[in-house]
Amino acid sequence: MLIMSRSSSIQCSLKSLQCLLKHSNINQTSSKCISQSSYHFQKADKPDDSNHKPGSKDDILSDYVNRNPRNLEMLRIARQPQGYDLDVKQLYYWNRLELQQVGRFLIGRVRHESGRVILQASTREWPMQSRLPSTQDYTAAVTLARVLARRCLEAGYSEMAVDASLEVESSTKAAAFVKTIEECGVRLSEDFQLHETDMYPWALERPTLPWDVPEHIADQQQ
Repeated sequence: MLIMSRSSSIQCSLKSLQCLLKHSNINQTSSKCISQSSYHFQKADKPDDSNHKPGSKDDILSDYVNRNPRNLEMLRIARQPQGYDLDVKQLYYWNRLELQQVGRFLIGRVRHESGRVILQASTREWPMQSRLPSTQDYTAAVTLARVLARRCLEAGYSEMAVDASLEVESSTKAAAFVKTIEECGVRLSEDFQLHETDMYPWALERPTLPWDVPEHIADQQQ
């Protein structure tokens, strides 16, 4: 009897040991599968650097270049040249509208205060020259103004000063040119430059800052 009881106990212990081994194998297999799946998941999330080239579009630039040089002018904090009181042509502007007759053609320009011509239109251009009876009369001046005003608005130039010669010139062509430019939506005056003293709390008059005006109110004012 003693031998039978010992053999039965040994068999029970063997069965329990087999069960433990079986469960341990299952746990090992499951843990192995989980680790493999997590490895594949991490590998899929990790970007492939084999095709990465230096200087690609994904790199973050250390230097930023402002591609809108008129940003400070539109904020009215760009330096506006003052010139001298005895100058023949005053320099109180950022951009200036000009009209010039060269030979048999009229040329309209928008000139920056640095002297660079920003926009230009001329009756010498074949689309205008082929449709005008004359390239230097009243009709040519009006047509030139419409073309130049459209180019100004498309380029974002909606405000500019007027050349002093156009203001004092009494010819009908110059007057029609200036009037048509205004009728097409270009404002022939520029706002004054903002100075540091305008921002002081004790300033007598504090102007409305451009960056404090909502867009819908700015559109109504225009």
